[in-house]
Amino acid sequence: MNNNKIITLSSIIYMLLYTGCGCQQTPIRIEKIQNQSLQEKKLCFTKKADPPFSLQNLDVCFALKGKGYAGNDQGWAYDPTQNTWQQTTKLFPYADHKQAVAFIHQGTAYVGTGWNNGNRLRHNNIYPFPSSSKTISYPDQTAYCIAFTLKENGKEISYVGIGRHEKSKNGKYKEIYKFDGKKFDNQPIYYPEDIHLVDNSCVCTINNTAYIMTNKDLGTNNTTDYVQDFYAFTPPNNWKKLSFKEQNAIYSTMFALQGKIYVGLGSNTIPGQEAYHNTFHVYDPKTAQWETCKNEFPTKRKVTMNTHTKTFTIQDKAYIICEDSQGKLICYEARIQ
Repeated sequence: MNNNKIITLSSIIYMLLYTGCGCQQTPIRIEKIQNQSLQEKKLCFTKKADPPFSLQNLDVCFALKGKGYAGNDQGWAYDPTQNTWQQTTKLFPYADHKQAVAFIHQGTAYVGTGWNNGNRLRHNNIYPFPSSSKTISYPDQTAYCIAFTLKENGKEISYVGIGRHEKSKNGKYKEIYKFDGKKFDNQPIYYPEDIHLVDNSCVCTINNTAYIMTNKDLGTNNTTDYVQDFYAFTPPNNWKKLSFKEQNAIYSTMFALQGKIYVGLGSNTIPGQEAYHNTFHVYDPKTAQWETCKNEFPTKRKVTMNTHTKTFTIQDKAYIICEDSQGKLICYEARIQ
């Protein structure tokens, strides 16, 4: 048989894909298959090395130059390429800073505020990391703040606030102060809602927009019936209220992956019904729609109030640090696949 006369199936596929043969439907069908596969992508979890410290030492968490950092006075660095934790320099040069805050500004990490575990005094000091004697003064003594960095008129500005500020008007803790890399403005901008549980405020950023979730007390069930407020913020002071899918889920964590926002691992605070949610919800800023992720967080966690989950992201992967059912800190990688 003459091999030059054989027409194989692969040859036909090649002609359809690359010469077209007058058929315009083939690339359309391929696009539909690709879109279908994108819709089927899920949030998946992989167990990573356990943090070699306790919850009592987990007060700040951030990512810098491809590594994750967590701790309090003593810092620990997580290397995702090696799946290892290594002790690093202190996060704070002086006394302990419980429930402190961390943020990145122009490639430098800053950590600070928080309260002293001994005398409960709230700090107003912020330090560049690695820790140094250089001190930046925050305009108020505070703890439980959130922080994020955006661009305003082409310049990086960091925003720190919504914490337990000593000078807060009427104790609503709505103040947010701007940092330009050298100092903080003394005049704050204000979050548009009253906040009753600053312990659980969380934030992430996408496309120069900060997405902030806070908690408001409905005043029922012995002041433990909370609902979430969810806002988008853009500089210089623009706020847009968004819908939120879950109710009564305080102490949640929030992170952004591939242009979407993931919120989960909150707890139910109604007396007699205390429990943690293992569910994650995903918000798409383009469609302003929420969906519930198919995969739940794979590990049972300790059912106690005031347990704070910490998360940092590196290269489209989120690293979640929380307690398991025995009270031991664990770490999971969350990714989209």
